[in-house]
Amino acid sequence: TYIRTLCHDIGARLGCGGCMETLLRTKVSRFTLEESVRLSDVEEYKSQGRLTELVLPVDEMFASLRGFFVRPEFVSLAYNGNALKPGQLVGRRSLFAERHGRAEDLPDAGRHTPGNLGIFLQDGENVRIYAEVRTAPRDGMLSGGTSRDWDTPETASHSGEDARKRVFVGIYRYDKSKNSLVMETMFLDREEI
Repeated sequence: TYIRTLCHDIGARLGCGGCMETLLRTKVSRFTLEESVRLSDVEEYKSQGRLTELVLPVDEMFASLRGFFVRPEFVSLAYNGNALKPGQLVGRRSLFAERHGRAEDLPDAGRHTPGNLGIFLQDGENVRIYAEVRTAPRDGMLSGGTSRDWDTPETASHSGEDARKRVFVGIYRYDKSKNSLVMETMFLDREEI
């Protein structure tokens, strides 16, 4: 709603004119007033070399979309923007179930994504696609992971194993006629892989 225009239109209908005296936006999309940062604070963070602490990860802008992980053996397909088929993906709940061996505890969870993504998705629905990477302690390079430890954004192992984290690949759209997810927008940061 355009509040200034609404005030003007009401004033015009009343024949006396109208304008807005004040406007306080408390939320725009996922951003709230409580989470806002003053420009002077941004300048202070910048002067301290801490500006990145204020930057939100790009996938948070799409938090309302459901997310899927690409199985490790198909990560290169996602990295290159190829369409993804059901067996190449795992839903977050499925990942948790695989890791903990409790598929029956979670609704719509199982060891594999069903053969028809239409069970989960509507035609044209957009979803977030992630890959898991791990940091190899020998050389510090990132590489594909395994199906363990996938369900948290950044997962450090508890027994001295490699650190793992998720990498946001991009937004894919479900195409019912092809029963696959098709790349809409890639957000992959090549430095993360």
